[in-house]
Amino acid sequence: MSDLIVSVDWNRRVKLSIAKQQGDQKPEDVKELQIYDSLTDYSLLAPFTGLEVLVVHQPHTTVRVKSLKNFPHLQNLKELVISDHLLADLPEDFAERYPSLTTLGLTNNKFYDIKALEPLKNCRKLTTLEVEDNPFTSTSETPYREHLFKMVDSVQIIDNAVCLKRDINKPFQQNRDGSAVCESDEEDEEDEEHEEQDEDDENSDRDIAFSKRKRDEGDDDAELHPAKK
Repeated sequence: MSDLIVSVDWNRRVKLSIAKQQGDQKPEDVKELQIYDSLTDYSLLAPFTGLEVLVVHQPHTTVRVKSLKNFPHLQNLKELVISDHLLADLPEDFAERYPSLTTLGLTNNKFYDIKALEPLKNCRKLTTLEVEDNPFTSTSETPYREHLFKMVDSVQIIDNAVCLKRDINKPFQQNRDGSAVCESDEEDEEDEEHEEQDEDDENSDRDIAFSKRKRDEGDDDAELHPAKK
């Protein structure tokens, strides 16, 4: 008995999903699309020129996005999330394709070299970048967040770490060892200082209480055993 081969028309499923989200709106009026089915025909997105949010989910391990080369240019797009796919590089003209982009999610792709993200240098409005679980995040000699904060001047947040350099008109802030100044680092230092201060205050309170108790005991002894004349 031969094996049963099931063919799935992914594009048809994507079309149905898009149509449902679009409703009665014109394509250019749609602001957000969530693609839950495997996207293979990227031209389906081209009519949605007014898109501000695009999330391409990964519903099937055998059908994943490998390149953005054929993705449409979306001038109004502010948030693009393509996580859990097979991307290993970005188009050189990425910033020209998405000039309004402020948030980019590329978690768990196949970026082996951090230099593959260099096209982001020209994304002047990009403030939030998510790249966790890409190969370079565990192999880079320099902590990858520091490298990316220096590479992309506009970025403020990388994988939940906030960089305090973030007036782009001011010099990049660094610690004495040359590492990036991030809010998480500052918060850790502040927490340690507060803990030390609390411990000092607690010790001081104990010392005061002990001294008072000794004085009270001394007064009681004086009443019970008055000094002989």
